Amino acid sequence: MLSFILRAINYNKLYNLLIFTAFLPFYVNSSAITDFDNILTKAEKIKSSNPTQFSVLISKLNSSRHELSLSQKHHLKYLNGYHATFTGQLDTAIKIYGEILKSNANKNIKFKANLSLTNTYAIAKNWKEAMENLSLVISNLSEVNNKSLFNLAITVIAITYNEYGQFQSTLKYIQKVDFMELDSRTKCMLQLLTVEAKLRLKYFDENSPYIEDSIRLCEAAEEILMSNFIRFHLASLYVDNGDAKNTLDLLLSHLDEVEEINYPNLSLRTYSLLSKAFLLEDKLEKSKYYATKVIEQSNGLETTKSISQAYLSLFLIAEQNKDYAQALDYHKKYLATEKAFTDESSAKELAFQIAQHKSLEQQGQIKLLNEQNKSLTIERQLSKTKLANNRLFMSLLSIIVVLLAFFGFRSYHTQKQLKALSEFDPLTGIYNRGHFTHLGKTALAYAKNTQQDLCVVMFDLDYFKSINDSYGHACGDWALKEVVKTIKTVIRQEDIFARIGGEEFCIILPNCDLPSSVIVVEQYRRVLTEIDSIGSGQQYSISASFGITDLVNSGYQLEQLLADADTAMYKSKEQGRNRATLFNTF
Repeated sequence: MLSFILRAINYNKLYNLLIFTAFLPFYVNSSAITDFDNILTKAEKIKSSNPTQFSVLISKLNSSRHELSLSQKHHLKYLNGYHATFTGQLDTAIKIYGEILKSNANKNIKFKANLSLTNTYAIAKNWKEAMENLSLVISNLSEVNNKSLFNLAITVIAITYNEYGQFQSTLKYIQKVDFMELDSRTKCMLQLLTVEAKLRLKYFDENSPYIEDSIRLCEAAEEILMSNFIRFHLASLYVDNGDAKNTLDLLLSHLDEVEEINYPNLSLRTYSLLSKAFLLEDKLEKSKYYATKVIEQSNGLETTKSISQAYLSLFLIAEQNKDYAQALDYHKKYLATEKAFTDESSAKELAFQIAQHKSLEQQGQIKLLNEQNKSLTIERQLSKTKLANNRLFMSLLSIIVVLLAFFGFRSYHTQKQLKALSEFDPLTGIYNRGHFTHLGKTALAYAKNTQQDLCVVMFDLDYFKSINDSYGHACGDWALKEVVKTIKTVIRQEDIFARIGGEEFCIILPNCDLPSSVIVVEQYRRVLTEIDSIGSGQQYSISASFGITDLVNSGYQLEQLLADADTAMYKSKEQGRNRATLFNTF
C-alpha cells in the first residue's frame, strides 16, 4: 500500500499508489545556500502538501535553468521526474529517473531517483520492474550514510513490501529504524504500515491499544489521511468479524473527513465497507447507495478489492429484491473484477518470487567469478615460479571445468524452480501440488533449522461427488472456488494453501503447534459450514473432514506428514464427517 500521504488530491491516474518520497525533506550538501537552493528546498518540502504552488516553483526554476549550478540542475531534474509521476506522465518520469542514474549526479540524488523509480514502476503496475528496482535499492542500502535518506529508504521498502503482501518483510525493515530520530509525520507513516501488516498477519485484534495509539499519533501530526487509513483497517477487521455496528459507528463518524480529503483509494474503500456493513444489517437501500458510489467513482481503480466487493453487494441486494436479471448482470461483473484483482495479486506474487530467485542466481554468479579469479591467481603464481607442469595445468583446468559445470547446473536448476513457482491451480487460483511440494519442503527445512513448530492439515469436502452428480460440474466448480475463497479469509499470510486433488486440499501452518492448529482448524471447519450455496444457483450444504499432524508425530519428511494427515482425515470421515481428527489420537 503506497497511497497514504497524499493530501486531498484526486489524481485517478495514480491508482492506489502514491509518491511516497514526499514526506522527508531533500538532503542538501552545499553549505552556501543560494536563492535557487532555497526555492529547490521549498519545492521539495511542499511537493505533496501544496501541489499547485509546487508546480509554480518548478516552472520558475525550469525557466531559469541556464542560471543553475550543475548540482542544482540535477536536483531540478529529480523534481521534474516527481512532477511527471504525480501528474500521471509515467513514461516521462521513468525516462527522467533513468537519465539521472546515468548522469554524474551525487549519490544521494541517484539513490532518491532509484526510490522514486521503484514507486513509478509500481504506479504503472510494472510489478516485475518495481521489485527488481527495489532489490537494487536494498543492495545499496549499506552505502547510505545520511540518516534522513536511510530512514526514507527503509520507509519506502516497507511500503512496497506491504503493497506486495510481504508483511513479514515489512516488519523486519521497520525494526531497522530508530523511532527516536524520526519526525512525527514519518512516525505516523510507519505506525500505519505496522498496523496494516500486523492486522493482515493476525497479530492484532480489534482491541489492541496499538491501533488507537497510532490513530492519536497521526492526528497529532495532522496526518488526517493516514489516521483515516488506520480506521479503515480497523473497520475491515470489524466487518470481517460480522460486527456491522462498530464498523458503521467508526466509519460514519469520520466520513466527512474522508470525503473532504477526496482521495479516491480511501473513499472507495470506505464506501465499500459501509455497503458491506449495511448489508449485514439488512439495510438494503443504504448498502446499495454506497456500493453505487464505489462504482461511479472507480475510474482508474477497476482492479481493486473495493470494486469487486461493491458488485458483490449489488448482486446480493438485487437477488433479495428478486430482480434476477439485474442480479445476474452484477454477478458477472463481480466475477470479472474479482478475477482482475486476483490476477493482479498473482502478478505481484510472481514478481516478488522472480526478484528473490534472481538475487539467489546473482549470488551464485558472484561465487563462480570468485572461484574463477582464484584459479587464475594460482595459475599466475605457478607461471612466475616456473613450477607449473602440464599435469598440474590439466588438473587446474579440470577443476575450472567442474566449477563451471557445477555453477552452470545450479543456475539452470534455479531457472527450473522459477518456472515451477508460476504454476497455480487454474480453477481455484491457489498453489497446485507441484508448487506446494517445493514450498512445503522449503518450510520444513526452515522449521528444522530454527526448531520451530509446524503442522500439516488435510481436508476433503464431504459428499462432494453428490454435488457434482445432482447439480452438475459447474456447480461443483463453484463450490471448490467458494471453499478456497472462504478459507483465504481466515488463513495467515505465511500459511501454504494448495489443492492437491479433486476436492482435496492441504494447508501447511508454519510456526504453529498442535494445540493452536486445533483452534485454527475449528475455525476453518466453521466458516465452511456457513457458506451459502445460493450463489451457485442451487441449495446444498458444504462441509469438510479434516486431519491434522505435526513434526513431533510425523517427522520432517513431507510425504510422511501428508500421509499421516490423510490418515487422520479419513478417520474423521469414518466418525461421521464435518470434524477434525489429530493423527496421534487413534
